[in-house]
Amino acid sequence: MKTKPTDAKPTATNPEKIPAVQVMAGTNQITVDYGTTVYFYISREGHRIRTGSHVATKDETIQISLEKLKYTLTINPTPSDATVTFN
Repeated sequence: MKTKPTDAKPTATNPEKIPAVQVMAGTNQITVDYGTTVYFYISREGHRIRTGSHVATKDETIQISLEKLKYTLTINPTPSDATVTFN
């Protein structure tokens, strides 16, 4: 299996990034013939997009994590009415 993080969207000029089958959010399973190359595109707001491909040769489950693009920093000063400034 090949996966890579990317900010690119699938395009007709880059067919490797076009998913073979488009599924709705929450759908994560597909049935294909032996030897079929399945291309995937995984996205979620606030996360880096992952694309990749996998050749189906058996039933299997693949874990793929999306990298967050933004993180939250919370500062709780003592005393609580102190002023917090971010640069």
